[in-house]
Amino acid sequence: MRLIWKPGFVLILSCLLWVSAVSADTQNTGISVEVSGVTDAINKSVMDGLSIQRQRNSERLSERLVNRLHQSAQAEIRQTLTVYGYYNPTINADLQQTAENQWLASYQIEVGEPVRINDLQIAVSGAGEQDVAFQDLLADFPLKIDDRLRHARYESAKKDILRLAAE
Repeated sequence: MRLIWKPGFVLILSCLLWVSAVSADTQNTGISVEVSGVTDAINKSVMDGLSIQRQRNSERLSERLVNRLHQSAQAEIRQTLTVYGYYNPTINADLQQTAENQWLASYQIEVGEPVRINDLQIAVSGAGEQDVAFQDLLADFPLKIDDRLRHARYESAKKDILRLAAE
């Protein structure tokens, strides 16, 4: 039996072999990211907010990019934790190259005590002082003494005041 090699078949076979080689190479490139010391809900938010997690399987990964992503991770973690009222966490970050083009980035987080609202003073003066809409807003204000400061609530309340003042 004689094999006949046709140019089109050779080209297709070559392309398939090249795709297999590239695919195998990119599967061996990546970053494993581990976050510990926080609840599952916070862990999910932290992981979602990490550039290093989003880029973990990028074909463009290089040692320089991995180091840059790792360097920015602590600031990204701090920013995410403010949503939950944690403004002074301790973060122990570690980056290890486990094999060629393989890294392990780990972040041990101690959130510390949440920031609580100790004092809250809101004053409306001028034309808005007697405005019913302002009085209603202040009566139902979402921030209360002894509550954990949740950044989203703070920003929302601030926007509500500014929006009402602009009307």
